[in-house]
Formats: sequence, C-alpha cells, structure tokens
Amino acid sequence: MRFILIVLFLITSSIACSEELNLNCKFNNYNGINRAYTERVIKSWSPPIQNHVIKEDNTSYWNQVRIEGRVSVNNSKKVKFKYELKRKYITRWNFVYFKTTKKASIDMEFPGYVAPGPIWGICEEIKTHNQNSVKNSNTNDENLENISDKLVCYRYGLYNGKYIKEAKRRNLNCKSKNEENINSSDKITNRTEKAEKNVRS
Repeated sequence: MRFILIVLFLITSSIACSEELNLNCKFNNYNGINRAYTERVIKSWSPPIQNHVIKEDNTSYWNQVRIEGRVSVNNSKKVKFKYELKRKYITRWNFVYFKTTKKASIDMEFPGYVAPGPIWGICEEIKTHNQNSVKNSNTNDENLENISDKLVCYRYGLYNGKYIKEAKRRNLNCKSKNEENINSSDKITNRTEKAEKNVRS
C-alpha cells in the first residue's frame, strides 16, 4: 500500500497543473467617453468584442491585439490588469473585471493627451485547467502538424511563441481583424490630432 501511494505521488507530481481564467467580454457602453473623440475612433482602439486570458503567473494576454499584460489584483472579488503598447503614441489599457457582477471596465491612457473616458461591458468567465506532462515536451511539437491553419493563427502569440514558429514554417500571415483595426488607429489619430491638442490645455 505504501508503495502504491509513493507511485501515485510521483505520477501526480510529474504533471504541472495550472488554472487559467478566460474572459470573453462584450463592451457596449461607450457613454462615458470624452467627446473630443468619436465613438468609432474609440472602438478602433478598444473594440467591443475582446478575449483576455488571466494566467497564474500574474500575466494576462489579449488575444485580438496579441499583447501581454500584467495582473496587479486577482482575488475573489475582482481582477485588475494592464497593457501597454508603444508605437507612434503610447497607449495603455487599464482593465477591471468584477467577478460578482460580471461587469468590466476599461480606462485608456494616452500620456500627454486627454483620456478617452471609461468603457463598460459584461464578461463571460471561463476557467480552464491545463495539464502538461513533463515527459511530453516533444509530443506537442509533433501534434502541430495535425492542427489547421486557422487554429494556428487563432493561437498565434500564445504558448511561448510555439505557434508563431509554426505560422512562419507554413508561411502564414496571421493577423486578426481587430489587430488590423488597432494598427490602423495611428492613421485615425493623425486625423484627430488637432482636436486632441485643443483639449490638452
């Protein structure tokens, strides 16, 4: 009996278990935005449909924009996490998800410019358990050959860049529609730059 318990302990200890929190969010309340920006412009920076993965290592991942963020609070009541994107302008997204009400808010920051104002929505909370066997480090790479191009692009940027390498190997151009909207926001910002400068003071 003691031998069996030892064997069971060794088996369970060889499996790394982790729990991720997936947030499928729909932001539909843009009423609090600063009218120096149009709602269409704000939605190009922060689209209505978003998916965020909250990981156990206190990092977050925004699937549509494919950027990694940092979790500052994760308790029984709420999760707070933040992203920063440095391009022509620095853009910061501050997210708060309230677990009891399922509501979520976004506050965006543009250093040197007026903040757009709060955006509100509702999130669906999905908890996933990942079990990665220590001995199967090569098996995952072999299984990539059986995954469709669409799924490779969906997972692009996740799992320590494994799918980025696979996309390059297949010569795939993995870009989501929402990412293209974010990339084009610099052009929209140029057209509204005068309005932004007027409200800075």
